[in-house]
Amino acid sequence: MNLFYGYLAHLTYLGIFLLLGVSGLFVPIPEEVVLLIIGYGAAAGAVKLAPAMIVGFLSMLIGDFAVYSLSKRKSAAIAKLGERVRVRDVGKYKAMILRHPGRSVFLLRFAIGLRFLSLIMAGTLEIPARIFLAADGLALIIYTPLLVLLGYYFHDKFTLIITETMFARHLISFAFFALVFVLILFMTGKRRRKSR
Repeated sequence: MNLFYGYLAHLTYLGIFLLLGVSGLFVPIPEEVVLLIIGYGAAAGAVKLAPAMIVGFLSMLIGDFAVYSLSKRKSAAIAKLGERVRVRDVGKYKAMILRHPGRSVFLLRFAIGLRFLSLIMAGTLEIPARIFLAADGLALIIYTPLLVLLGYYFHDKFTLIITETMFARHLISFAFFALVFVLILFMTGKRRRKSR
């Protein structure tokens, strides 16, 4: 844990803002890990808990809105970043976002591996900004404090939490895809019954 104390001395609110704004997009550090480290830093006294959560929330909301806006303007840079996302069934997520834009942006915010794709698709499909900001903001109001508080309250078990978080990411992703699969099966079965 002494390794972290060296970094915590430089953990400022501006640093939190910048790191969360680019984590997962340009810096290969998952934002979940950054949020846990922020909580750890607050427990160690490097930052105050409430301001750190507010800065984290604002940074992620602004970063998400920037990706959404650039996608809406058909930015070549965002298109290149979007090529990194490899999802087989983009069509079903596109249809889901078109049918239920707010609900989809909210739910996909919690789906590891689909968050970035949902930002690009919401912009490309020209979902109204107010719907995007409301859904993404609501998800972040839950997501940001949850992970920061995990890092804060369990700072003495920090290494274990990071390992467990990675496992939970995969478990949540699997559960999400299983739910989508079941919903698709249900919807296609319902359509087949209606066509008979």
